[in-house]
Amino acid sequence: MRPCIATSLASNYGEVLWKEVVSGWYDSLYMPVVHIMRQRKVLKRFHRLTEADLYLSIMDHRYYLSREYGRDVGAGTATQDFAVRFGQQNRRHWVTTR
Repeated sequence: MRPCIATSLASNYGEVLWKEVVSGWYDSLYMPVVHIMRQRKVLKRFHRLTEADLYLSIMDHRYYLSREYGRDVGAGTATQDFAVRFGQQNRRHWVTTR
């Protein structure tokens, strides 16, 4: 299991205020991925999911892709690959052609 970001920061840098950790995560990790999702209209492929749901799924996908390729594939690649592999349009195509 991967360690919590706040726990890692707190143990590495001593006393860290929760508000600062959350704000840093939101600004530097969460929102950049949300911007990519919005630019590429990824949410339209996942009608029942929220941006937060997609963020978690995409970050999990990024982890496994990065392990597969032996390097960090980045948020943009992970988002695009996740949308193509698991998005609604892809499923519809798969169902109609099989």
